[in-house]
Amino acid sequence: MLDSHGQPIRDPAHIEEMRLHLVEELDDPDDYPDIVTRHTPRQLKHFKVPTEVLIEQDPANERTMLELTAPDRPGLLARVGRIFMEQDISLSAAKIATLGERVEDVFSSPPRQANH
Repeated sequence: MLDSHGQPIRDPAHIEEMRLHLVEELDDPDDYPDIVTRHTPRQLKHFKVPTEVLIEQDPANERTMLELTAPDRPGLLARVGRIFMEQDISLSAAKIATLGERVEDVFSSPPRQANH
């Protein structure tokens, strides 16, 4: 994840603010019906997968990694994308995995290229 200047996000306060914002915004699927017109299927509403966000630094590659675990529901990825746009975060890679009622997504910024 990169900030608006193309630099890895390293400020612990900014990282914690992002983490809390993501958890708060993604914790309740009824909070963002304006993005998606489909509703969460009844079967998925019964699963209680907690929303977790882990943000770590990868100093060897000078990048920031964000791991998101949340219950699967319509519009989740759209909501995550909107939050990244609101926070002015750039990404270079995303690994999206849906495991039944649970999603495990990893987002990262590009590794920095060495100057020759």
